[in-house]
Amino acid sequence: MAFKIGFAADTDEKMPVASTRTVPQQAAAPRRSVVQVSFPDRHNTLAYYNDQFDLHRGDMVYVDGKLEGMLGRVTEVNYNFKIKVSDYKRVIAVVDTTVHGQFFMAGSHFLTFDRKALPSSKAVTWFKAPEKEEDAFVSGRSTARHTAYDHNFHLASSTIAAISDLGR
Repeated sequence: MAFKIGFAADTDEKMPVASTRTVPQQAAAPRRSVVQVSFPDRHNTLAYYNDQFDLHRGDMVYVDGKLEGMLGRVTEVNYNFKIKVSDYKRVIAVVDTTVHGQFFMAGSHFLTFDRKALPSSKAVTWFKAPEKEEDAFVSGRSTARHTAYDHNFHLASSTIAAISDLGR
């Protein structure tokens, strides 16, 4: 006899299941709070100001400051406080760990065939911190051709010939 793991029970009788309709929950309004965030990799807990999210104990968050980019867990939430906001760094993102759909166990992996069960935009926050606006990267390419004589320096004619041969 194989041993059942988890919430399975070894019964042969089938229990009738009442159909339920799920009502989508509206996002909670942000609540100002001072939260204690634990960083297990650093073995410390620090206080952060939050005015963008409705945080609860156990939420996974990303913060601003020295520990930016590290995933932390909220250990305590305080709604009654009086602080100077400039003295505190902020919570900048909350990791959404809710998933919907049917998942199958395949060895050491979970598998789903429903594309909407776990969107990649949600899963990426589990592993990667959100990018800051000032971290934007810009690249450009000039279409105008410049010669050595366009600048304030002069090259020997043999060097100019060698450079123009490279462009061909």
